[in-house]
Amino acid sequence: MEYNMTQWGFKIQRYFYFSEAEIRNILITIILLSSLVGFDDGQAVFQWSFWLRNYINTLIVVALAVIVHLTVQRIWALKDGYRVDYNLGMVPMVLAIIFFFASGGKIWFLAMGGISFTMLETHRLGYFRYQVSVYEQSISALMGNIANIILAFIFIFFYRLWPSNPLIERAIWVNLAYAISNMAPIPPLDGTLVFMWKWKILYFMSWGWMIGIAVVLKLFFIFHFGGWTFFLLLLGSLVFAFLFNKGVGKIEQKFFT
Repeated sequence: MEYNMTQWGFKIQRYFYFSEAEIRNILITIILLSSLVGFDDGQAVFQWSFWLRNYINTLIVVALAVIVHLTVQRIWALKDGYRVDYNLGMVPMVLAIIFFFASGGKIWFLAMGGISFTMLETHRLGYFRYQVSVYEQSISALMGNIANIILAFIFIFFYRLWPSNPLIERAIWVNLAYAISNMAPIPPLDGTLVFMWKWKILYFMSWGWMIGIAVVLKLFFIFHFGGWTFFLLLLGSLVFAFLFNKGVGKIEQKFFT
């Protein structure tokens, strides 16, 4: 079925909105994640004014990551005739708190919930396999995380212009951590939807790629490699994704076959 961009625009205009329950869930997510990320301001001596400024900056960065993530997922799902709703999940919320206390705030698990799909029947007419498609749900869920990775790359570009800017650096790590955390195969996170599709390589390669970006940045801190920064980052993360997928395949072959 040839897709009409006008129809997509109509769907966005008609169905792109957040319910009161979603707005409440989004606000809870932003506040809780900002508290986990911004609790430690990195100062040896506590200063209320500095901590508050750091927390507000963190709040803005986290809000941007969450809103971009959910917006892209919603727009992409509407293309295929679905409306998505954002719901909190108890398991990821507990995991986020456990990671925070167990690591002393050094390891961020930035995931609080996931999306559910509602089929817009009249907008699915004429589609091959009219029923709910696992593949389309997987791609919609994945696109939100890719949006966070793209946002992280944009901030990496800005970091090269304004090196050692703590706000930009935090924005990079928040977007990376948010994408990686949401790709975990834990209901109701996005990773569960991506993992459900039959081609598991999509899940492990994409998750491995996201983890690889964070690993390369953390280990080699390649912000200062000039024009080679993005090339080295992409190359290193793709190599890591390939090795990650191979490793998972060997584990699956050894213990589950």
